[in-house]
Amino acid sequence: STCMLNPVYDLLPRMEWVRASGICQSPSDFAYDEASDSLCCPSPNYCCPNSLASCAHPDAVLFDAISANVSRDAIAQLWPLTQGRPRRWLMTPRSMRYVAGVWRQAAADAEGAARVRTPSPFHARSLRAPPR
Repeated sequence: STCMLNPVYDLLPRMEWVRASGICQSPSDFAYDEASDSLCCPSPNYCCPNSLASCAHPDAVLFDAISANVSRDAIAQLWPLTQGRPRRWLMTPRSMRYVAGVWRQAAADAEGAARVRTPSPFHARSLRAPPR
């Protein structure tokens, strides 16, 4: 699989939601890091290059969901709302805002759909057959 171009993924494979979102799927998504002599592709919970000890480093490349063209549907339907330890979200600030907005909209849409499907008690009484 081309999403496994970095040997690190032999030990810690990409998560299914990352692969299903189309992230790091082609060789052009990966950049060579001379210091670590490895390829790297940032993802929502992984920064590059591999040679950096911290994603807070000014040279760290963080994932950008907008530049990566990740669909709103993929974010709403595939991405976990939280990252289990030791993982955490490692995205650009604009990506964090974008992803949060997608989740807020998905929650509002789901809430609105639930309201439409759930009749109010008054409405439910009015739907009953009249007494005989």
